[in-house]
Amino acid sequence: MDDAVPHAAPPGHIGSRPERDALGAGVRCDGGWGRVVMVTYAAVLVAAVVVLAVADRLA
Repeated sequence: MDDAVPHAAPPGHIGSRPERDALGAGVRCDGGWGRVVMVTYAAVLVAAVVVLAVADRLA
């Protein structure tokens, strides 16, 4: 019998990357205006969270 220790395959060689698939789930962005809208929405969302946090802190 062979005394070699079995090794797992490197992570990049097994199927697709689920973390990359999950990030794009339900969001199709081919570039151009779609990306601009997505980035703008994210910036507005972050700004709203910051404003609410500051308002809560001051209240």
